[in-house]
Amino acid sequence: MLTLAASLEAHQQAPRRLPALSLTVSATRNGILSLRPTQDVDGSETEVPHAATFANTTFLQVRNDAGSIKTRQDFGSWSASIGSVASGSPVAIAAYPAQAIILAGDGTALKAWTSTDDGSTWSGPTTIVTEASAIGAVAAAYRPSTGNVCAFYALGTTSTLKRLRRTSGTWAGSGTTWSRTANVNTITGIAASWRANDFRLIVTGTAATTLHPRVWAVSMGDGALPSNAWSSLVNVAEADASGGITFAAPFIAQAGITGFATFRQAEANGVPYGRFMLTHEVDDHLAPWREPVPLDGTSAYGLAIAYDGIDAVRMSTTADSWLSPDLGVSHDLSNRLLALSWRQDPVSLRLRATIDNHDAEFPAALSAYPAIKPGNDLRIQHGYHSGTSGTAQYGLTIRCQLTRVTHQLQGGKATLELEAAGPWEQLASWRAPQAWTAPAATSRATIFTRLAARAGLELSTSGQLPPSTAWSTDTPQFAITAGESGRSALERLMAPTTDFLRGTDAFQICGLNPADTSAYTYGPDEHPFDGLAVWDAPLPNWARVQGPDRYAEAYEAEEAAAFGPRMVFLRNLSATTDSLINANAAGTLRRDRLAQTRGELTAPANVGQELYDVVTINAPHLGIAGQDYRVIALGLDYRR
Repeated sequence: MLTLAASLEAHQQAPRRLPALSLTVSATRNGILSLRPTQDVDGSETEVPHAATFANTTFLQVRNDAGSIKTRQDFGSWSASIGSVASGSPVAIAAYPAQAIILAGDGTALKAWTSTDDGSTWSGPTTIVTEASAIGAVAAAYRPSTGNVCAFYALGTTSTLKRLRRTSGTWAGSGTTWSRTANVNTITGIAASWRANDFRLIVTGTAATTLHPRVWAVSMGDGALPSNAWSSLVNVAEADASGGITFAAPFIAQAGITGFATFRQAEANGVPYGRFMLTHEVDDHLAPWREPVPLDGTSAYGLAIAYDGIDAVRMSTTADSWLSPDLGVSHDLSNRLLALSWRQDPVSLRLRATIDNHDAEFPAALSAYPAIKPGNDLRIQHGYHSGTSGTAQYGLTIRCQLTRVTHQLQGGKATLELEAAGPWEQLASWRAPQAWTAPAATSRATIFTRLAARAGLELSTSGQLPPSTAWSTDTPQFAITAGESGRSALERLMAPTTDFLRGTDAFQICGLNPADTSAYTYGPDEHPFDGLAVWDAPLPNWARVQGPDRYAEAYEAEEAAAFGPRMVFLRNLSATTDSLINANAAGTLRRDRLAQTRGELTAPANVGQELYDVVTINAPHLGIAGQDYRVIALGLDYRR
């Protein structure tokens, strides 16, 4: 139950109420900027090592053109050579408001150029470090608040990655090797960025021992982590050593508060290909990332990605470029909302909104409303005009994704119909592109968080309804097959628990405990209601869980005798002890019983009500006094 302002709670219980609904559509998905890259530059240059960034609002590119370092601004002409390096050597570029820097490998030397006018002119090259072996990959990132910069480079394709800091204008005397050498067999690419007091890197290569190809996220401390300390490696993309897939040429950009990364994925077996992949953080750099998706274009040297700091992300090869504009733009449609209806239960959230279009404000092209597109966020705030001088006060917020936008003309009335769905529907549409087995001793919560993130969903935990120990401490044997939907996999994962999910403004796990107490009361002297129906009907009364070498049952004997067996079956190969399988059986039966509807109450909207709250109902005419119920479904209907 949400905590409401006293004036809001009193208003919603009063005989006369004035609703307040806020409806906005944003160019985000689950609160993260939604990229929709469209090609706007189709060049003819030969693909060579390259990199790109925004220097303030200038799009700045660098390439190693057969040994000559050249730059250009905003797709103008390429400059004359600003220095020479070995042909094919890697390059990197980074910028902050006062300066831009280019790094390039030149055999065993790492060279740098700087510019203080957004790349119009450049200093001569400076060798900032010389190694004993050739440099195979480079990256750089500034800390914007200080102008300090850190260079990262790999020696050949070995597992040796080094950092070299420039502090107060002075480079360190030598590079320092990272602490993850033992975890890696080869490095094929590095990308770097800075945000929230740490350097955030993407590294491609192969894992130690197994030689499995990997794309990793890793951080180096600059204040959040201890300075220069390295985090563990987080898998962003995975392949099998014998599968013929390799990863290389990563790039990363911080867009708002989210890291977006690209890398090149090549397939040698089957039908050969080399394609760009795009992914992004869901919660944090060191938390699971979204499932990478393929992009257009091709280059052996990857797809650079850069954010302009305002509202656009640009991706580029040496010759071509794709633009994602209007990032984060939002449209407030509250004043045009004619009708709203939504329904939510433990495995579904569906919404429909009708928007007034009598004056043709929303033509079919919707060019003035770029955020009104399927896949983007629709957000509803529910409240009343209960504040001082009738100002709006809000409680429940629902965020879901547009699934359909319909321009409708019926009976001479023009409307824009918006349909949207919640996180379970997103999970149903995501299918695993490859099989995955959870590492041993991985908790149910960690597995769920990883799979939800692959669909782009961040998972949080309810503070009022904390999850069960089966959720937080159990370490089941769990695998997902290629092609299985996220919904199917996560339903299997939750089946032996008494935990449920709700998707409103976030995807949240809730544990349903019999000891949960009532949070609100409906009745003639409390929150009034218009209608109430309660019913008694048979419920599941017998559960059987089959483990790898044993089985256990839980049942309601009186109901089984009265109605006959209404059985629930579950196979759980992780139930390897008597205590665990007995708990699974009890949890499975209780879960199925909790999900059954026992009645329906219709009332003026309680904007603090949430799914799974326990509420008290007083209905003297039905002889119901102080009876507690669990809210297992919610809905709202509004007409103006």
